[in-house]
Parts: sequence; C-alpha cells; structure tokens
Amino acid sequence: MLILLFLLLVLVSLAAWIWLTERIWRISPVGAGASFIFAIPALYFCYAHWNDPKAGLRLPAIVNIVLTVLVMLVGVKVGSAELDRFMYGDDIARQKNPQLRTSQPDGEMTAWCRTKHQAAYDHELGTCVERGKDDAETQQSRQTTLDNLTAWFKQNGLDGEFDQTPTKAADALLAGREISGVAAFNLYPLSMEQKPVSLLICVSPAACIDHQRSAAGAMLRNANLLLVTQADDARTRQLQAVFARYRPG
Repeated sequence: MLILLFLLLVLVSLAAWIWLTERIWRISPVGAGASFIFAIPALYFCYAHWNDPKAGLRLPAIVNIVLTVLVMLVGVKVGSAELDRFMYGDDIARQKNPQLRTSQPDGEMTAWCRTKHQAAYDHELGTCVERGKDDAETQQSRQTTLDNLTAWFKQNGLDGEFDQTPTKAADALLAGREISGVAAFNLYPLSMEQKPVSLLICVSPAACIDHQRSAAGAMLRNANLLLVTQADDARTRQLQAVFARYRPG
C-alpha cells in the first residue's frame, strides 16, 4: 500500500513539475526547457518572479515543494529494496538487496522453494537452488531412518507411520542449521485425544543437544534423533521407552 502511495506521489509530482515549467515557458521557453531537465534554473525563475502575478509561479512552486517533501518522506519509508521487489519481483529483489534475504522467514522460503520450484532454499544466497545429488542422498537417508524407526516401533507393539507433510512449524525448524528432517508420527489406532508426536532428525548428535537447550517442550534424544511429545499418557510413555531402546544405524 505504501509503495502505491509513493508511485502516485511521483506521478502527481511529475504533473506538478510540468505545470511549473509551463508557467516558466511564458517567461522564457529556453529557461523552461532547462528547468525541466536540470531543475536548478527553475529556482532562479521562481525567485526572480515570485511576486509577479502575471508569471503565476508562486502556487505551482509551493505545490512542487510540498510534493517533493512528501515523495522524499514516503520514499525513505518504502526504501529501494521494496521498490525493487515491486518492480522486478521477489527473486531479483533478493539478489539485488541482501537485507531482503532475512525479511521473509526462512521457514516460509523453504516451503516456497519446495512447493513452487521443487528446489531447495540456500541460506547463504537467499534464493532457491536446484536440488543436487547431496540433497537427494540426504532425503534417501532421512527416509531410511523413518522406515527403520517405524519398523522398530511396530516390532515393539506400536503401530503407526510417519507423515512428512510440510507445515509452517516444520519449515521453521528446517530453516535452522540444526535440523535436517521433521516428521509427525501417527499412532494407530488414531484417537481424538491423541497429542502430536514429532521426530526431529538433527544434522549431528551435538546439534540435537544444542536444539534441546534452546527449544521448549518435552524432548527425548537418541543419537541424532529427537522425539518431541506433548502428552503423558500410557501410549506416549510406551513410545518414549521404545524410542530410548532404539539403536540408529
């Protein structure tokens, strides 16, 4: 909304400037041309003919001064980065203005790159990049971890499956440096009282420890895995006990 106001003020200022140079034209066509291009001659004509009612420069000069001040004030609020975003789009604006790379939460950018471009979000470049071999291998490793853990739970009487459907909360976690995978675990049979259970796959055991220190909530660590629970019922306690006995790898 602010940028639209800025553009409207610029257009009105241009019209007001044409109005002023048209009045100067009545005095000096050459002066009007020079004023329109360089602006400084207009100051001379306004000063020299300020009290000349026939020239009629006072009102358009005042209007131009007011509009110029408004354009500058609104322009400071908008900033060149937002103007680039409006003119060229988000991708080019982020490349031209590094400060925009953190203006949108990384979690949202991760989801946007994944859903819109089937790409990954590069934190350093602040833009979407093509998924490479390493990323594909990471996905395969993550899926293997989830499959093995699902089988382990089932062997110990806990039937269920992991769900990796993107959510804002999951994307916010993935946007950090510590977490490489997030999945919700649905215990079967499902019930209305069932509280969410999540598995966080850390980039390393040390990253899990760091995340435990900084995050809130009940978390149980096993190597580079974190089990996040929000309930204290019998099934949840059984799940925690089985998870604690799991041996990754």
